[in-house]
Amino acid sequence: MSRPNKVYLLMHASGQSFKIGIAVQTHRRASALPDDIDMAKSLEAVVTTGRAESVEKILHYLCRDLSTKAERIERGEVGDGYTEWFAAEAFDQARAFIDGHAAMLGVSPLRPVQVPEKDEQPAACKRVGPAKPSKAEKAEAARKRLAEYTEAAERQNLRVLSALSALLTELKSGGVLMGLHVEGQSTRLPSVDLYLRGPTAKKIGERLTWPSEDLTMVRVGGGGMRLFSGMHASGKLDFVRVGIPSVFVLNESESSRAPMPFIGEARQLLRSLIPAPGGESEAALRAAHSAMHEAWEQFQQDIQDHTN
Repeated sequence: MSRPNKVYLLMHASGQSFKIGIAVQTHRRASALPDDIDMAKSLEAVVTTGRAESVEKILHYLCRDLSTKAERIERGEVGDGYTEWFAAEAFDQARAFIDGHAAMLGVSPLRPVQVPEKDEQPAACKRVGPAKPSKAEKAEAARKRLAEYTEAAERQNLRVLSALSALLTELKSGGVLMGLHVEGQSTRLPSVDLYLRGPTAKKIGERLTWPSEDLTMVRVGGGGMRLFSGMHASGKLDFVRVGIPSVFVLNESESSRAPMPFIGEARQLLRSLIPAPGGESEAALRAAHSAMHEAWEQFQQDIQDHTN
């Protein structure tokens, strides 16, 4: 099988989105897609010294904020290449990036998609296959795939909710739980930390942050996120800090991402750990957070002094 040697920008016939991908023959790839393509507005670049897969990944990352994956999943359009579509607003950005960095990327400047005059396989290579499915059949197949993806995500996330509920009950009854500290809610990078105390706190923190499906929620169509992301501890303190991705506690926008079933229920469980404002628990949690921050800064300073 030939290695993909072209990177393409295929404009959807609606003009509202485009696909970033790689192929050996762009025009054949376009005709195989379940979407209608405006070939007159589509472009391709020939890979010269680079790798098509690497250029594709760079372009996907560059346009990530304008991905239409979530919208396609919501519409049930989860067919071939559905994760590689982006809003049309990113088309000029991708085109300018390729043309401006062609030599560095190892590709030629973009050009209209080329169609050979005789785009036909030799007679010996021709194959007679089943009829191409209709758009209605493709839509039904996509709907079924979406239902399967949704069911799998719901099943996994319900299991996570059960494990999380049991875990929090265990922490509360054991007197290990100090509470949940949230800082910078209105900033771009808020921090959410769970504080545990006592002689078993570090061991419990290690258990929470160990990779496990029981504590990993998933999105429809794939992609998981662990509830607990990392732990900080200090030999001078009798408590530990366990990080939690802010999406599991704060009402962050999910519009550009695939749905994560039962994330609202997970948020409700975790928010219940935030102490009431003005109480002793909140004061103790603030003090613990400040002490951990100072210990962490001192640790980093000690490393810097040691390396200098």
